[in-house]
Amino acid sequence: MITKRLAVQENNVVEMNRRLGSDVSLNTLVRADEAGEMQDWLVDPASSPEAVYAQEEAKQRRQALAGAMEVLNPRERCIFEARLNGNAGPSVAEQARSRIIRGAVS
Repeated sequence: MITKRLAVQENNVVEMNRRLGSDVSLNTLVRADEAGEMQDWLVDPASSPEAVYAQEEAKQRRQALAGAMEVLNPRERCIFEARLNGNAGPSVAEQARSRIIRGAVS
């Protein structure tokens, strides 16, 4: 037997035999009767490139919005926030009665 001739343990011979075996493509079907390749079973713990891109884009949009909000006066900011929240905002008549426009009209 090889183990005696090489003076090594049997598990070393088995391990070496596995290493010397032929490579297997990740595109090999898992089972002949089912769809699915070996690569479908690999799991990557990292976020997908699409998710990373989406997170970075959202971060940049938040930063740009925060910068834009800094240059607005209180009236403009109030109107923008009302519309950003899905509210069409108060009518012109309501604005005229409110503190939003009073400062600009007088």
